[in-house]
Amino acid sequence: MQSEIDMLGVLRAVLMRESEMLEVDDVDGLKVVTEQKHRQVESLDAIGRQRKLLMDEMVGVDTSSYNIEELFATDERIRSLWKELTADAQHCRELNLANGAIVDAFARHVTQTLSILQGKQSATSVQGQTYDQSGHTHSESVKHTHIRV
Repeated sequence: MQSEIDMLGVLRAVLMRESEMLEVDDVDGLKVVTEQKHRQVESLDAIGRQRKLLMDEMVGVDTSSYNIEELFATDERIRSLWKELTADAQHCRELNLANGAIVDAFARHVTQTLSILQGKQSATSVQGQTYDQSGHTHSESVKHTHIRV
């Protein structure tokens, strides 16, 4: 499990670099970091399968359907490592989801911009919320026109 925790630390660093590349729009750097991320995830998947097989052997059952902390209630070291492993994995998952959201937002923006430039979006209403002097909200409609390039 310690090796897996160490590998999650490497993945966390890769995900943070990926976030940095997204922030500065470094496409070449992003490509390199994305390849590193995929390799690290593949390695983590392989070591995770090995860990599961070892844990199955230790307790003599398929541990997939058991709570690991309960299974190893008497082994504080394993329980502690498991807690650290799951917390690190959750942190990496959150970083990856945040990076994915940035990529999705950028892709939607690019798709929308291309549609406008290609004249596929015409006279589309965009609703926006604004506030008046009294603090009440009201909607505004903005019309887009064809743009031909």
